Amino acid sequence: MTRYWIAVLIAAARVAQAAPPAPESVAVPAPMAVPAPMAVPAPVAVPAPVPMPPPAPAAEVVAGGLVDDETPSKMRSAAWVGVAGTVALLTTGAILGLKAQANSDEILRRELTVGPDGQPTRFDMTTEQQVKDLRSEGQLFDSLAIGLLAGAGAVAITSAVLFYLDHRAESVKHVRLSPALGGHQAGLVAQVEF
Repeated sequence: MTRYWIAVLIAAARVAQAAPPAPESVAVPAPMAVPAPMAVPAPVAVPAPVPMPPPAPAAEVVAGGLVDDETPSKMRSAAWVGVAGTVALLTTGAILGLKAQANSDEILRRELTVGPDGQPTRFDMTTEQQVKDLRSEGQLFDSLAIGLLAGAGAVAITSAVLFYLDHRAESVKHVRLSPALGGHQAGLVAQVEF
């Protein structure tokens, strides 16, 4: 099949080079000739295009599914940012707490290690400086971990309060009061949506 199209293109190029059309006349393409050595395949039947059915009507979106279609309020967005901040503070505080614990374990290991003769290792100036550095670093990490975990608790409480206030603000939106006037009566109509 590919040979056929190549032959058609070559023949068309030869016809175009052989006789350029006159500027006044309209060029009528000459029938394309296929070179003699190549066999022309039999025409292939092409099925008629099938008309496409009309698109199905869009499904009606029902509110109140798993994901609400409404854009979240600023208060709810701030609450979710607080949740993310809580997770970040908790994670960082836990990592620093683990590092402080590792320093404490290292100090204990150095105190309890015995040499090959069964005696504790010598406590010289270098060992004393290393223990002081480990203790100082451990206390710093411990203080930072406590501060970050306390901050995570404060941010979590703030986020919970923001979620509650946002929920309360939404529930207030769904109560409508309107006056009702009749022939011999007047009143107030309350419409509650939930």
